[in-house]
Amino acid sequence: KKAHCVYKKGQDRHHGLWSLRQHPNITMWEAQSQLKQLLYALKEDGALGLVSDHGQGITVPFFEQAINLPLGAFKLAARSKRGVYFLWAQSLGTRYRMHTVPLVQPGEKASYDVIAHAYVKALMNAIKVAPEQYYWRVDPWRQFQPHSVEQQT
Repeated sequence: KKAHCVYKKGQDRHHGLWSLRQHPNITMWEAQSQLKQLLYALKEDGALGLVSDHGQGITVPFFEQAINLPLGAFKLAARSKRGVYFLWAQSLGTRYRMHTVPLVQPGEKASYDVIAHAYVKALMNAIKVAPEQYYWRVDPWRQFQPHSVEQQT
C-alpha cells in the first residue's frame, strides 16, 4: 500500500524524515509547493500520513499540557477516504524500524479534531517507546524532556 506524507520546508533535514523518504512505499510532499500534486495523488491511490508536530491552528493535550498543532494537516486528513496514519522511524543503531499507526481506517470518516487527538496519542506513545529520539529542540516542546516523559508514564 502506498502512503503520502506531508511535511513543511525546513523539516526535510530531520533524519527521521530522510528515513521516511527512503521507504519504497512512501512519497513525501512539501506542504507549500506540492499540495496540489498531493491531492491528485490521493485521489489515485494511497493513504495520507501526517508528520507534523508543531504549528498553529488546533489546541490539543500533550502530556497534560495544551499545545498547538497545524490545523491544515488535520483538515486535509479529514478529507481522506483511504485512511490516515501516524508514521515514525525508530532508530535501531545503524538501521530503522518504520512504525505505522492507523488513525482513521480506510473507508471511515473522522473529523479533524478527532484525528488531531488520535495523532497526539500516537505521538506520545512513540515518545514513550523512544524518548531519546524525539526532536526536543522545537518550541513549544523544550519543556518536555525525556526524564519528564518517564516521570509522567
